[in-house]
Amino acid sequence: MGQPLCGVDPYEIECSTSVEVSLLPPHLWHQVFDAILSHARQTEELLSMVSCGRFHQRLLQTLGWLAQKIGRPLEQGQLIELRLTHQEIAKVIVRSRLTMTRLLKQFEQEGMITRHHRYLVLMTQHESDAGMKGTSQKNQECGSRF
Repeated sequence: MGQPLCGVDPYEIECSTSVEVSLLPPHLWHQVFDAILSHARQTEELLSMVSCGRFHQRLLQTLGWLAQKIGRPLEQGQLIELRLTHQEIAKVIVRSRLTMTRLLKQFEQEGMITRHHRYLVLMTQHESDAGMKGTSQKNQECGSRF
């Protein structure tokens, strides 16, 4: 940790529990670096989604991100096997539960999503709009690169 990974000077970490610090052997540095880089990319993706000014696109990108990370392919699209309430989704994209419920119903009516038991399915024809296949114009407008 420290100066090579952070621009804050002086760099200080305060632990709330007891910890044991050990020096990482140089031959394992690449594993740590890969994990840090992966975390940074994921953080960038999440920040890109929540910073999108368009609420409709923010929700679509969030569903696409979830489908990409934890989705399971089905014939009609990507099954998001995570039980999320409308309130939980609303918190992520900074909207009210009522607005979220309305938009999810709209997405269903437009054929963008469907339900499989209690889970959401992002329909295949809308995966590119949600940032799953390449970069669409809508994603570029919101700054998404995933």
